Amino acid sequence: LSGILLDKYCPDPRLFDSAEAYAQATANAHYIWYVFVGIGLISIIALIIYNFVTQRIDRKKALQNN
Repeated sequence: LSGILLDKYCPDPRLFDSAEAYAQATANAHYIWYVFVGIGLISIIALIIYNFVTQRIDRKKALQNN
């Protein structure tokens, strides 16, 4: 995923004929960080949900064993 994002937002400067064309291609390079923040937020939400679910399952098993 990061390779695709880098190719889109920070392409290789050798692929461009002029500095202006490269500057235009990388004008929105900071958008890559928005994607990484989004991935991080989704990950933390998923981990919180996973923690909640596993604790609930463990609590049910503990009650059944007593």
